[in-house]
Amino acid sequence: MDSCSKCGKELSETGVCSCEQATDTATADQIPSNTASINDDCLNVLKKTFSSKPDNAVTEAINSKKHIWAVFGGIYVLLSSFAMMWIFESLVKASLRAILGQAGNMASGILKEIMPYGGLFGTGLLLAAISLAVLSGCIKVLYVIFKQDVSFATVMNLVSSSLLIMSASMLAAIIFSFSFFQFSIMLIAVGAIGSLIMLHNGIQKAAPFSISPLWAFLGINAVNIIVVFLIGEQLLSSVIGEAIGKLLGSTSWLW
Repeated sequence: MDSCSKCGKELSETGVCSCEQATDTATADQIPSNTASINDDCLNVLKKTFSSKPDNAVTEAINSKKHIWAVFGGIYVLLSSFAMMWIFESLVKASLRAILGQAGNMASGILKEIMPYGGLFGTGLLLAAISLAVLSGCIKVLYVIFKQDVSFATVMNLVSSSLLIMSASMLAAIIFSFSFFQFSIMLIAVGAIGSLIMLHNGIQKAAPFSISPLWAFLGINAVNIIVVFLIGEQLLSSVIGEAIGKLLGSTSWLW
C-alpha cells in the first residue's frame, strides 16, 4: 500500500491522507477570520478612540496589519464634504441676513436654489482626499529623514485613525449647523486640535526619535494647510462665483 509523501502514513482507499484533509480544513477556517479581522481592528480603534485613553487607539492602528485607513479615511472624506456643504450654507444665510436684513431671507432662498451643491460636495471630497494624502506623504518623508523604517500603509493607518476625533466633531457640527452655526465652527476647531494631538503622539509611538519632531510636525501641518488652501481657493472660487453671479444677475428677489 502506498504511503503519504508528507507524513509517511499508509494511504486509505481514497488515496488521500488525513494530514492533507486537516490542512485543507485549517485553511478553510482561516478565510473568514482573515476577512473579519479588518472589521475587528476598526471596531477596536473606534472603541479606544472615544474611551478615557484615546492614545491607545493610535497604537492599535499602528500595530494593525490591515488597511484600516481605507475605512477611516473614507469616513473622514465624506464627513468633510457634508460639513463643507451645510456650514457654507449656514454661513451664506447668516451673511446675507446681516447685510440685507429681511431681504437677506429671500436672497438666501434663491441662492439655495441656484447654488451648485454638487460642485461643493465634489470639491469637499477632493480637498479632504488631498489633505489626507499630503499629510500622510509628509509624515512618511519625516520618517525617511529621521531614518525610521515605517511603511506607508502604517502611516496611513496612523493619520486616518487620528482624524477620527475630527470626523466625529464634523458630524456634530453638521447637526448643530442648522441652529447654532458658531457652535459648529467651535466643534470643528476643537476636533482639529484633538486630532493633531493624537497624530503628534502617534508619530512618536510608531518609531522612536532621538529628538522631538515637534517643529517638523508643525511644518508638516503648515505645508498641508498651504496646499489645501491654494487648491481649495481655485476650486471654491469657481463654484461659488458662478452661484453669486446668477444671484446678482437676477433682481426679482429685491421686489
